[in-house]
Amino acid sequence: MADELSGALKIIDPEFVIYGPPGLDVGSLLSGYALATAALAANGRLEEASAVRDAAVKVWESYLATLTSLGVGSAAAAKAGEDAAGFAACEVARTALGFAGLRGLSSVLDGAKKAEAEAALLRLAQKCVLQRKARGVQVILDELSSLLTLGC
Repeated sequence: MADELSGALKIIDPEFVIYGPPGLDVGSLLSGYALATAALAANGRLEEASAVRDAAVKVWESYLATLTSLGVGSAAAAKAGEDAAGFAACEVARTALGFAGLRGLSSVLDGAKKAEAEAALLRLAQKCVLQRKARGVQVILDELSSLLTLGC
């Protein structure tokens, strides 16, 4: 954007120019929590993985509370949750399959643990896609707990 009068110029990185439904942003955020939970658990850092899972729950609870306080109806909030689960699933799968560049499970050095974590993330993504209409974000929050078994 340019202001011809002042000569000011603002450049917006196209990476951050995404337009979508409300569930897009929170779904993208929750995908990061899922990936972090898996990486930490696979590296045996279960206490930290559990804290990340708990933080994801708090993010969603806060998001819902904010929607409610702004007068957003329960049907619209449920739709945002459904969309969030779908977007999170796509991002988790894209990353677990290695299509997200340097993102992913690069901190997991044990090849067997990394493969196990990737498989668990793909199962999480599949459940989110298949169950998002019935369960919304709750499906991803429940599945985050299953990722904690990776460190066992």
